Amino acid sequence: QDTEYSAELYYGVHVTNWLTVRPNLQYIRHPGGVDKVDDALIGGIKITSSF
Repeated sequence: QDTEYSAELYYGVHVTNWLTVRPNLQYIRHPGGVDKVDDALIGGIKITSSF
C-alpha cells in the first residue's frame, strides 16, 4: 500500500449574468493507495444557472 495524492485545477467563467461554467481537471496518483493501479486523470464540468 502507498499514499494517494490528488490535485485539482478549476476555472469559473461567468458567461452571462445568469450562467456560470466551471470546467475542472483532477489528477490522482496511486488511486486508493495502491501502487499497481494506474494514475487517473479526470475531466469535469459544472454549469450553474440563476433565475
